[in-house]
Amino acid sequence: MTVLAHSDHLGGRPAPQAAHDDVFAGTPYRVVQRLGQGGMAEVFLVMHEELGRQLVAKLLHRRLAGDAQLLDRVRVEAQSLARLEQANIVQVTDYRVTQNGTPFLVMEHLLGRTLRDELRARGSLSLFDALDFVHQALAGLIAVHALGIVHRDLKPENLFLSEEPDGTLTLKVLDFGIARVIPGVSAQGPQPLAVPTQTGTVMGTPRYLSPEAAVGRRADHRADLYSLSLVFYEMVAGCGPFEHRKHDFLSAHSAEEPAPPSQYAKRPLPAELDAAILRGLAKNPDDSYQTATEFQLEVERLFRLFNENSQGLQTTVFTLEERSSLRTTGALPRQIPPPAPSVATREANSESNSPLPPAIERSATAVFEPSSDAPRPIAPSSGLGRLRAFRPALLLASIIVALLTIIAVTSAIVALLGRIAP
Repeated sequence: MTVLAHSDHLGGRPAPQAAHDDVFAGTPYRVVQRLGQGGMAEVFLVMHEELGRQLVAKLLHRRLAGDAQLLDRVRVEAQSLARLEQANIVQVTDYRVTQNGTPFLVMEHLLGRTLRDELRARGSLSLFDALDFVHQALAGLIAVHALGIVHRDLKPENLFLSEEPDGTLTLKVLDFGIARVIPGVSAQGPQPLAVPTQTGTVMGTPRYLSPEAAVGRRADHRADLYSLSLVFYEMVAGCGPFEHRKHDFLSAHSAEEPAPPSQYAKRPLPAELDAAILRGLAKNPDDSYQTATEFQLEVERLFRLFNENSQGLQTTVFTLEERSSLRTTGALPRQIPPPAPSVATREANSESNSPLPPAIERSATAVFEPSSDAPRPIAPSSGLGRLRAFRPALLLASIIVALLTIIAVTSAIVALLGRIAP
């Protein structure tokens, strides 16, 4: 049984590198900086000489250029990404071959950090940030699966938090290097591999494999939902469910039932969240979410439920920190909270010709973090932030209503005692 795993980063701030030969001679691109490498490819920051635009080039390792199946995988990745014009998928702008016959992809240059970097900085995320990022990832998977593409390597390293010019954070799904194309799902999808992967070959990263992939069975789109559920678990618990298995993740995925994330989390988690994540981690794919749309609708339901609960004075699950969605994101910009939150919302389009559920609108509500660093402005990520904007006002209203109720009850008791006093 063969395990094939890799990770190639497509953004961030380049680290200083030694001079590198211009491997893209004869193409419109020249090397600005080498960003890093994975198991299959090197990644470069490049400049399009005619357009003057910085992009990222992912170049297959030269030693692998003679492998017909790997060359075919690069072709599948290029065709997959070129067909996915969706905000939560990294965009491919070009596909070429160098003078020595090595293929490379050219993609948009992303600024920000991977979800793995975010988790290292914060340990775990607030429930609302976790729901927001999962919601965005599922929006990307809806488009991916509609073309018959199974990513097969979803993990925090391949989920990138891209900082947009307006300060918002957009989660981008990266690295389709081991994607599988299911024949016959879509006429617009890429052609499958000319030589399919042999049954029994384990494709992906062991820590995030689905049960069927862990034993070498052919996986469909539900394998991506299992992997994303593992990422969801890690975002709220601060660790995965099988960390105790160390290097035996394949057995854990195929045979061991995961403990609920609340068992490892450093703060209380709602039972509904445990149930939703554990459903995504069902060993039998038929017992899990059947589509990314179904999973996304559950995420939206959880957000509405938790948002309503966080307004009640009696709640013990949500702290003030949770309600304000504090960030400790290091290099990402931050903002001191204004005296009164400024909210910019627009009405969501209730009718859509798209088969996908309407996107939840963005909000301009500020999020903040106490820090010794100089504060910088940031808008919230996207997706579920719109509903979150009303929480401070509703909380204040709840407090006022509670105080008025206490005053009214107290007055009534005093009046009653005055009547019965001798």
